[in-house]
Amino acid sequence: MDWTSLAVGGVGFVAGVVFAGLAVRAMMPGPMFTEIRLPGSFEEVGRRLEQAVTSVPGWGMPMPALDMGSQLAEKGVALEGLRRVKLYFVCNPRFAAKVVGLEPRITAMMPCTWAVYELPDGSVRLTTFNMELMRRVMPGAIGRFIGQVARDE
Repeated sequence: MDWTSLAVGGVGFVAGVVFAGLAVRAMMPGPMFTEIRLPGSFEEVGRRLEQAVTSVPGWGMPMPALDMGSQLAEKGVALEGLRRVKLYFVCNPRFAAKVVGLEPRITAMMPCTWAVYELPDGSVRLTTFNMELMRRVMPGAIGRFIGQVARDE
């Protein structure tokens, strides 16, 4: 192989990688996480979240929320850049059973974790995975079930 062929092939490869990257980015509906600033105190937002989730038919919280700040403090580690953070585990057992039956590896992402955190300025945020993005990258029936999760959220 001569240097000219190698150079042309390399340029074609790089152009293909760039094109593929741009195509993937164009298909994504936004960042990997959604974040919402919510009014109220850290405690109020947590209570409202629990009430909202359990008020939607089929949805619940299969385990207690985890106070991540306290857990870290027990290990001698302080939160950096946050006052407090609490993780809430959200699940619809009907959807979970169907998705796991189709693709057992998806259990690594279950139950859905939502985080409520308080910034140093006192503002409170809720963040979750961008389920619309997940729907787009999951094949077939799994994508359809994740699409239902995105609609319910």
